[in-house]
Amino acid sequence: MAYADGWSIVALARIAGARRIQRSTLTYLAHDLLDHLADRLGRPVGVALLGGPPGVAEKAAASLERDHKLKVVYTADGYAEPAIWEQRLSELRPLEPDVIFVGLGYPREVEWSATYVDSLTSGLVLTAGGFFGYMVGDERIAPRWIRASALEWAWRLSQDPKRLFGRYARGLVNFLRIGAAMAWQRWRPGR
Repeated sequence: MAYADGWSIVALARIAGARRIQRSTLTYLAHDLLDHLADRLGRPVGVALLGGPPGVAEKAAASLERDHKLKVVYTADGYAEPAIWEQRLSELRPLEPDVIFVGLGYPREVEWSATYVDSLTSGLVLTAGGFFGYMVGDERIAPRWIRASALEWAWRLSQDPKRLFGRYARGLVNFLRIGAAMAWQRWRPGR
């Protein structure tokens, strides 16, 4: 499942020619998605949480199980080399989760998903960004007016500048590089 979870993705899509696109952040969609899925399945949703520092996925699992009709079938932190991920996936596959949240931070979670999604036997794979941190209270959700103005990145940065500044700076450089290339391709003279 692909969704535009930040203003940069929406902006790049518009540069590429998308006419109808809106931002949909998993942090706000996940709860409704899990409840809807449990209703549709008529049983608790099987969930796997992959990512975050050691212990965070387990804490997020407890919070999700308390608030929703689901069973967390697998958790793992996000600090692993490829050989360890292969081992973890061999443990995860037989559990056949319905939803797999991958919270490794951008771009690692996107790269992980692209690398491993085809090796999974089941499950909707969703990149989860800061979702685990919100679930355990390590991060606070932005006020509605900040969310409406697409400034969540600034809100998150203010909470953890040491961890996020480098990631957001690299993201800005990549956004400018990719956006300029896309704009040139779309609107270059003689096209």
